[in-house]
Amino acid sequence: MKQGIETCLSPELIRQHELEGKTVVIIDVLRATTCMITGFMKGADHIIPFMEVEECRKMKEQGYVVAGERGGEKIEDFDLGNSPLDYMKKDLNGKGIAITTTNGTQAIHGSKNARKRVIGGFINIFGLAKMLKSEESGIVLLCSGWKGRINLEDT
Repeated sequence: MKQGIETCLSPELIRQHELEGKTVVIIDVLRATTCMITGFMKGADHIIPFMEVEECRKMKEQGYVVAGERGGEKIEDFDLGNSPLDYMKKDLNGKGIAITTTNGTQAIHGSKNARKRVIGGFINIFGLAKMLKSEESGIVLLCSGWKGRINLEDT
């Protein structure tokens, strides 16, 4: 029996939702999730989200492409910022990406108790909708927002 769809307007509110056994769709459409989707479209092998800049930075030593921003600004010594255009210009085929962002990666980590986590954006909306249509578990749409606040584009 299919369960319903819930919307969480900010990662700050995620603790009000029961995530166990559910699929969470993390949405940060203008930046983080669209960058990740673009990375996969450009051939990235895998992407690991990090909460902290320093943890992400260390992954460069292991051969990862490091990507991220704080407050919307690219982290100075990182390979990529938080614009999908950065990902379009880089050869990512077969590479791993380590990413940290102000909002999106925080939402990913905040939903770690979910049965399944997927990323959503406008550029994968049709495939995502098709996948979610076949889900039997409940679905939580988690809007990444901006610095803990609700924003219009993710909603």
